[in-house]
Amino acid sequence: LRSLTDAAKDASDELLNKGFENRFQDECRKLRAPNVTLNFPGRQGQVTRRKMVATYKPSQILSEGEQKAIALADFLAEVTAVPASSPVVFDDPITSMDYRRIHEVCDRVVALANDHQVIVFTHNIWFAAELLAKADRKKWKYYDIRSEGGESGVLSSANHPRVDTIAQVSARVKKMIDAAVRADGEVKAALVEKGYEELRGLC
Repeated sequence: LRSLTDAAKDASDELLNKGFENRFQDECRKLRAPNVTLNFPGRQGQVTRRKMVATYKPSQILSEGEQKAIALADFLAEVTAVPASSPVVFDDPITSMDYRRIHEVCDRVVALANDHQVIVFTHNIWFAAELLAKADRKKWKYYDIRSEGGESGVLSSANHPRVDTIAQVSARVKKMIDAAVRADGEVKAALVEKGYEELRGLC
């Protein structure tokens, strides 16, 4: 049993830890994250990762943005180790980061979307604009989530100036107005609502 345990530890170190460390360091380079060393102190059968900058914890000497870049590199290294069978969700991954690093994060998210379904939530319009500029326009969808009429989480298709020009949106809204004039009841109401959504998205 002892030799089996030792063999399992060696296999884990060789196959999981070293592979993860290589992916992690690669992600750190791509995100311009600070150099950190990884330790893998297994506890009670759990795989854990401890990051250090020299002899310090990252939180002791790095800025919040640098810590966020390291955490994102860790997450991306883990995600790219598994098959693309489920979506990857980012919730404002660029919080506390400077605008120079936003470009690197956009590049990584767009590259990840080639192999995984990626969902990104953000309040940062700069980040959204960068993603929209770099993403494959045939494959992405852009939505606006807002509060309206006392309800939260109202979802609607959104427009972006780099993709939808004022002329294009105007043409779509005019088409909906013309159709609404000829319709009545629920169809008319739906066309009017969709027209307002288009205008809100443009604004």
